[in-house]
Amino acid sequence: MKKLLIGMVAALCCLALAAPVMAEIQMGGMVTVDVSYNKISSEAITPGATAAGAANWGTGVQKSPVATTNYYNGFSEFNILPPQTQNRLNMKYTSDDKTVGAFIELRGGGANYGSLFEWTYGWIDWRPTKEYLLRIGRQTTTFAPYVPNQFLGTHVTTILGVGFGNLNHTTSRDGIKSYYKFNDMVAWEISMWDNHTVATSTAAPFVAGDAEANYNAQTGKAVILENTIPRFDMSLPITVGNFKIEPSVTWSKMNYEQVKAGYDDSFDIWGLSLGGTATFGPFTFTGEITYGENFGNGSYRGGETALVALYTDAGGLRKIADAEYLGWFIDLTFKITPSVSISGYYGWQKASCDGGPGAWDAAEYENTRWMAGVRLPIFITKNFSIAPEFTYYDYDSNADVGSVSTGVANGVKTTWDMGNEWLLGVEFQLTF
Repeated sequence: MKKLLIGMVAALCCLALAAPVMAEIQMGGMVTVDVSYNKISSEAITPGATAAGAANWGTGVQKSPVATTNYYNGFSEFNILPPQTQNRLNMKYTSDDKTVGAFIELRGGGANYGSLFEWTYGWIDWRPTKEYLLRIGRQTTTFAPYVPNQFLGTHVTTILGVGFGNLNHTTSRDGIKSYYKFNDMVAWEISMWDNHTVATSTAAPFVAGDAEANYNAQTGKAVILENTIPRFDMSLPITVGNFKIEPSVTWSKMNYEQVKAGYDDSFDIWGLSLGGTATFGPFTFTGEITYGENFGNGSYRGGETALVALYTDAGGLRKIADAEYLGWFIDLTFKITPSVSISGYYGWQKASCDGGPGAWDAAEYENTRWMAGVRLPIFITKNFSIAPEFTYYDYDSNADVGSVSTGVANGVKTTWDMGNEWLLGVEFQLTF
């Protein structure tokens, strides 16, 4: 009997050793709640606002202190909300031979007191060799990958550090990414992304109320937005010891059909970025600088909303004026203890458009802004943290042609203070 038992145990051991390795499935998630107080100055409030609510919150983008009705003295609000994009549930699959994998993630939370849940990530990984990876599906983009340690307030998506040197790479996008690791120090990424083409433009593709009206008036047809090629990104991550730098580039082309002959009907979106991080003992430094044209309002999001403007040339034809963007941020983090750290960050941006040739015109503008803040994450346990945070946003000044809202006659260059905003609060976060 004893010999039989020993034989059975030995057989089971041999069977276990011979059995194939099983595929691996991991599940995880995050729950976040923000308790915050938001204060906006009167200069940053939308001029002429008549309805109360989120639609009238100031965003600090080309707003005038004149003709403000409801919130002339500014606006403040206290929130206890699960922030959008910071609450998630995900699942990761890895095949038994480690050559194929997949990842899906559901995110959602409070956005203007509502709820939005969607699949923000969903990709397939194929790794034919140890050095090469092909990722297909909804994922993060390749261009300008670094962000400052500023996370409070994602329920108010317009006031994050996006645009202050950071272009919000965390926005998911449908695309194909090719990653090749040359060695332990150098890798190469190239990707192409869906441009979110729409069949018919239902809103002005350039400046509010301008492009659509001018184009449609000439053709009697809706302007059609076409993207015959995808957006392309490329980066070259380089790691040397505790240093990592990552130069990257991006390019996309926007085309419009059914416009009047002689009108501009396309423009390019392109950018160059150099980011990096370095660690020296308890200190970690992160920074990035980005330059390019036609990014949109400091962010490079779905739809490729551009910052271009239109002007009329001497022949009466509508032309596109490209806009330049320059932005950068720095972040310094100090690890006080294994469970406590503190981060200070600063970001700056300038967006400008030269408009048409010659004198100042309606297409020309210049806007600068900056933000600074501090964050103190404290891990109460391994997976649970509390992070007090304060960020101040100075929307600085905006210069453009005079208009009714500024109280200055058209054709006169006008500069005004765009106000400021600050956000103070605590983020509670549990990961699992």
